[in-house]
Amino acid sequence: MSLQLVNATAVIVARQFNPSIVRDNWLIQHGIIEADDLQPGCVFTDMLVQLRSRQFHLLVAPEQCQFTPLVAPNEQQHLVVEKVGTIVRTLPHTPYTALGLNFQWHLTPENATVEELGRRLFFVPESPIHRELDSADARFGGYISKDALGFRLRLNAKPIMQVHQGQERHLVQFGFNFHLELPDNQDERIDAIEVALNRWNEAQAESERLSQLATTEDVNG
Repeated sequence: MSLQLVNATAVIVARQFNPSIVRDNWLIQHGIIEADDLQPGCVFTDMLVQLRSRQFHLLVAPEQCQFTPLVAPNEQQHLVVEKVGTIVRTLPHTPYTALGLNFQWHLTPENATVEELGRRLFFVPESPIHRELDSADARFGGYISKDALGFRLRLNAKPIMQVHQGQERHLVQFGFNFHLELPDNQDERIDAIEVALNRWNEAQAESERLSQLATTEDVNG
């Protein structure tokens, strides 16, 4: 079994961001990036900002701000809290509505096919639709939602296919979204965002723990 964290993002949703504010000089002025940290591929327009730095990628569109840390997992929370927190505090009047911490894990089976792994994890014999769709080449996934860590946790697990070095690779993708609806009051929502960002490590650890259960299930299944 090979389990790998392949992507992690913090997303702030708003009724209306103003990407035109987020320019390179604005980012430098507020300490979000250093002057020499801009990497090739940056885009600054009135409707879209795409920033690439050595430590993170930032995407700002009218409906959301997406922050992707590129540092080691044990360094991500500090970066997320520092950079995203600065953006939010610097633009407090933006009508933020929700926040999401997202972690994507890939589980590659080694002693089983992806069909066998999906069946062990997600097949429900009592389900009429599962029985109807059951076949040797059927691939099963699942969706689960529950309250966790002060968020609404949404897990979407599904089999996927990737091309790696010219070869097809089949695996199971676990997509975790820790979702938080924000209060209407400006001060309360800024506080809520900062509290949520400081739970990054907890959310990441929980996503890893739950993904690891799939490897245990495969070994004992």
